[in-house]
Parts: sequence; structure tokens; C-alpha cells
Amino acid sequence: MLFTEILQNAEWIMLEDGIYKRFLDGISYADSVKLGGQTLYNRGTPIPTKSSVGLYRNETFSVSGFMYGGTPYVFPKVGCRPSSRTQRGPTLWGTLNTQVTRYVNRFADGEVWVSTAINSRTGAQISSALTATTWPRGIRYLMVQLCGGGGAGGSGGLGVVYSNYGGQAAAGAVCIQLPEVGYATIVAGGGGSGVSGIGANGNSGRQSLVTVGSSSAWATGGGGGDGGIAKNPGSGGSWGYSGESAVLSLIVGSSGATGSMAPNSVAYTDPTPEATYHVTEGSGGGGNRGGTGYGAGGNGMQGFVKLFY
Repeated sequence: MLFTEILQNAEWIMLEDGIYKRFLDGISYADSVKLGGQTLYNRGTPIPTKSSVGLYRNETFSVSGFMYGGTPYVFPKVGCRPSSRTQRGPTLWGTLNTQVTRYVNRFADGEVWVSTAINSRTGAQISSALTATTWPRGIRYLMVQLCGGGGAGGSGGLGVVYSNYGGQAAAGAVCIQLPEVGYATIVAGGGGSGVSGIGANGNSGRQSLVTVGSSSAWATGGGGGDGGIAKNPGSGGSWGYSGESAVLSLIVGSSGATGSMAPNSVAYTDPTPEATYHVTEGSGGGGNRGGTGYGAGGNGMQGFVKLFY
């Protein structure tokens, strides 16, 4: 196998914002490994350090007879070295009282598109083909951040304001494996709307989730605050996940707080060699309690889903 053929199957990366955002393996600088008279680093296609952690840690290959530093060299497979440092595609936001759905479609040639339709090359392309000269190529793994929609506050009284705040949504992050050919489903839940009137409860926020085959992770929305005197604030959303560990793995998850207008966010260290620290965008806060005169409670904050590689 020629080295040019090896690189078609290996994960090499390119500069992002003028820097390499993953640690580079020593082979990237080696004078003994050149293409067109250039090292992999100088030609702009260095090999990132393989991962010993994460769902994708065993996604490697070797070539008989190819040695580096006196030992057989193990390459990371193309599309199998995710990170949370660079978002791929636009943020998917929920809308008021509504969930918004998209499909992350992967094709046999390695292209990945985020689309409104299953198995469609429309919308936002987030991955080039496996044999492309632009990166990222052939994405198989994605880090996914998600937060549900916040619950709305309950209505106020005639001449007084009650403490009926909406509930805060759950939030979390997972790593998923896309099928070689197929799709994942992402759903962003909107915040609940406030309702005016006597004893009117706020609407609950909607759930955000990601699903690949039979595996899912979800961040439910916050509950709506009760209307009327001495009623309860909205419940906090719940976080959960299930399915095959080879397809979806938990990074972090947090349930929401009862009756809280604060946006929910979670912090985590990437399961990568770089081990970079991340804090998700805050969202999913509950709505304010309604004002006097049976005023409607405030709307809950929208939920979202973000993809990273």
C-alpha cells in the first residue's frame, strides 16, 4: 500500500483558525515520512495523536511492514477523532411550545449532512467525503451538547404576584457513533409559553434529544409554573440516556432545578488526549411568574442541540 493510500484511510487534520486544535503525533514531523518532499506537518496534513479514552479509542488500523521508531505504526481511522472544540453546522434551536427536528445523514462516501429530510444531501454539510482533500472527512463520531426548553411561569393574581416560576430544563453532552450509512436524529425542544387568566398554569418546555438507532439521550423540558395562590413552581427537567454503549456514551448530564429562571449549562473535560475543558451554552431557564391582573407568566428559554467534531 502506498503512503498516499494510507492517508486516505487515516485521520489527518487541517488548521482551524490558524492552529491545530488536536495534539499531533510525532510522525507528522518525521523527515523519514514525506510526501512530495514535505513532512506531513509542512504539507498541512498532520496525524493527530491517537486517543486511549472515549467511545472511538479503538478506531485505529496498521499496515503490515510500515514501521515508525522501530515499531509498527498505528493510525487513527479517518473521521474517528472527535473533539468539542469546533462546532459543526448551525445550532438547532427549538421554537415556542414546539420541537424542531433534523437528521444527521451519513453516506457511503463519507459525506455527512444535517438536513430536514432523512438520507438527503441538503441543508448543512459538516463532513467531506472519505477521499476528499478538505477536512473534516468521513465523520463517524460526534460530540453532542443538548438542553431542553424551560417551562413558563404561572399567571399572577388579581392584585398580587405569586411565586410560580417555570422549571429549568435538563442539559448534557454525549458522544455518538454515526452509522456507516444511515442517520442520527436530533431534536431541539422549545420553551413553554405563559398563559394569562385566573389560575392559568404555564406551559411546560419541550424535550431535546439525540437518537441513533435504538440509542438515545434526552434532556426534558422544565415544567410550567402553577397559576393561582400558594401553587407550586415548575418542576426541573430530567436527564437520561439508554441504548448501546458502542453507539452512545455519556460525557455529562444534569437535571434542571425547580422553579428557576437561571439558564442551565454543564461543564466537562473532553475525553480526548487534549482533555480540554468546556462549558455548554446556558439555556432552558424557566419563565418569570406572571404579574398582577392575572398576567401571563414569562416564556421559558428555548432548548438547543449542538454538534462538534
